[in-house]
Amino acid sequence: SCGASAADMHAHTPMEIALASPPQPLVPEPQSPAAASAAPADPTDGVALHVGSPVDFTGTWALAQSVGFKEYLEATGVTWAKRQIAVKLRPVQEWALADNNIWEFTMQTPIGRRIERIVVNGTVEDEIDGLHVLKESFWDRDELVTLCRPRDPAKAVAHTEFRRRYDKPADRMVLEIVTGKARCTRIFERQR
Repeated sequence: SCGASAADMHAHTPMEIALASPPQPLVPEPQSPAAASAAPADPTDGVALHVGSPVDFTGTWALAQSVGFKEYLEATGVTWAKRQIAVKLRPVQEWALADNNIWEFTMQTPIGRRIERIVVNGTVEDEIDGLHVLKESFWDRDELVTLCRPRDPAKAVAHTEFRRRYDKPADRMVLEIVTGKARCTRIFERQR
């Protein structure tokens, strides 16, 4: 996970990563600094409550719908048995903004509590099933994008992109994941 504490620094399987994120084009479009930090006029609409963060994901989110998740897991090399378990899970994530550029979310997994840190405008190293990867996160307008690629470019592993956005009318967080030819959409509803 991105910058997890020492207690959480263990190799995560693709299933664990997918259950928490969890991955669109792999190259971000250029964006001006003003556009990256622009805040809308009404801060009560759940957007731009924090400087540098155009969307506020703070709160508890429960998975409500998932499309293409099994195919995504297969594309990342998750075994058949683990895929059967993973598609039945309905994770709940607790999101908080640690500072202006670090989002954290926690969730329970079948192997225990997991903390994911997303460092916006930064790149962090992680290890997934023995493969060293680099994770780069940034805002693309109102979408929080995380790119995950092998640290060693010679490794024949598909890059993965995670895009999170806030669907204000439905009060949902939409996560879109692309790796190779596999595409997945996971929709989380805010818990009250």
